Amino acid sequence: MSMRPHALVTALAVLLIATGMNTSAHATHSWGGYHWARTSNSFPLQLGDNVNSTWDGPLSGASADWST
Repeated sequence: MSMRPHALVTALAVLLIATGMNTSAHATHSWGGYHWARTSNSFPLQLGDNVNSTWDGPLSGASADWST
């Protein structure tokens, strides 16, 4: 019994999608004891105002989002 080519392609696509949906990200690695996870907001960012007045609102919003 052989499958038609389009049925085989469809079956392969379903398999790839199904396996891709079961993945998750795990941050269990570290380099020399360093890791991105932080317990406090200790990563200061200097923000330059390099935009014109049209973008001042979005810039303020992005700065507030980063600080949260």
